[in-house]
Amino acid sequence: NIIIFHTIYYIIINMSYDIFKRTFCKKCNFKYDKHLQHCPKCKEENDEYIQNRCKNPLFFVDLLKCIWIVFTWAILMYVLPTIVSFIVQAIDPNIIKLDEFTLGLQLSIYLAAFIVFILLLWNYKSYIFKDFKNWKNIVLGIGIGLALIGVSQLISYLIFDLGQVQVNSNQDEVVSIVKNSPILSFFVVVICGPIFEEVIYRVGLMGFGIKLNEKYGKIIAYAVSIIIFTLVHINFFGENINIISEIAAIPGYLVGAIALCVAFDKGGISSSIIAHILNNLFSYILVMVM
Repeated sequence: NIIIFHTIYYIIINMSYDIFKRTFCKKCNFKYDKHLQHCPKCKEENDEYIQNRCKNPLFFVDLLKCIWIVFTWAILMYVLPTIVSFIVQAIDPNIIKLDEFTLGLQLSIYLAAFIVFILLLWNYKSYIFKDFKNWKNIVLGIGIGLALIGVSQLISYLIFDLGQVQVNSNQDEVVSIVKNSPILSFFVVVICGPIFEEVIYRVGLMGFGIKLNEKYGKIIAYAVSIIIFTLVHINFFGENINIISEIAAIPGYLVGAIALCVAFDKGGISSSIIAHILNNLFSYILVMVM
């Protein structure tokens, strides 16, 4: 028992040391990751700088901020809608069935999340602005976005058209919402959704994953973001769920998650947001012209 206890204690201590590599800025006393060469807040040189082969600074947003980003996502996407739906259900059950209610609730969630994200990432704004000022990142985002559209459409054609498989519940719901409320759904699906998801899955989850281990951090970061992104977009529970349709949708979501992770890794948050917006915009246009 003593040996087991000491082993667990050693693993926890070493993992904590591996994860919480933080330093205090001697000029403004801001706490940030030692893998950043300069203080995100005042740009003071980091005397304790730990060089890392990963060049994307947003990978090294402070761990606690990454946790807060994921926590915000969990509360706003799952806890809050459940509470609101419960209250509305008690008042008038028919309201929940309206697409306008779903879109309004989703838009409210996104706006609340953006306020939280601004507060959490304010001191990292220079990195974000720098990403969007770099034309190479913009071109990379467009390129990955177009490639993602092409591959996704090919997968969709092979599985859903040739394979005669019904589309999964998530895609079916999006089609219904877009057709019934095209203007509001444009802002929710094409603009707000991609920005929200890129902060969550890339800055939050990939940032958290890369801190779990110094040697294999990037592999873990990719795995965490890809797996959770895919699982969130499929649904194996609820009424009238077609399990085959949900399973058939997995390859498309995996490809999308991998492409967006590569975009974030190689071109920063600007590349992944642009790629994500292009992909959703294409889907939006496709639904509108069908």
